[in-house]
Amino acid sequence: VDTVNAFVLLLVSIIAAVLLVFALPSVADEVAAQQHYLFYAAYLLCFAGLMGIATLSLGLALVVRIWEAYQTIEEDEIVERDHD
Repeated sequence: VDTVNAFVLLLVSIIAAVLLVFALPSVADEVAAQQHYLFYAAYLLCFAGLMGIATLSLGLALVVRIWEAYQTIEEDEIVERDHD
């Protein structure tokens, strides 16, 4: 599960980078010069949202793995069990 989430993060990042490069001429033609910042702001909001969702799923998968191994997510209890 963690590998799939990491792959999704990588895939979203690569697609966003490629999209930005190829969007430059289109934005210049279709969006008024005074409003370019609005396009890039919306683009960054969408990108941040997608990355946030993928990162959240990766974090939740990590919490599930910790829970399966220790039956708790409390740091103190985990450290105590590891020291015993």
